[in-house]
Amino acid sequence: MPTSSRIRSGIRRRDYIEPTLAAEESAECEFREPIVDGNRAAVAWSAETRLKDGGTERLAGVSLLRFDSDGLVTEQRDFWANA
Repeated sequence: MPTSSRIRSGIRRRDYIEPTLAAEESAECEFREPIVDGNRAAVAWSAETRLKDGGTERLAGVSLLRFDSDGLVTEQRDFWANA
C-alpha cells in the first residue's frame, strides 16, 4: 500500500478530504451486497449528503477493497460520480 500523502494530481489527500467533509452537515449511505473473491471485495454504494450551505449532493460509487489475513483493509480504491 502506498505511504504517500499525495493523490495522483499532486494534491495532498488531507487538502482534498478535510474541506470536503467540513462542508457536509450529514450523510446517508446505502451499501449493496459485496462481491467477494478471495481477499478482495467490490462494494457498490450510494450516498446523499446535506451540506451546511443548505444544498444536497447525491453520489453513486464503488469501493474496491483488499484484506489481510486478519480481515483488515490493506488497500482501498473508491470511484464515484454525481448521481
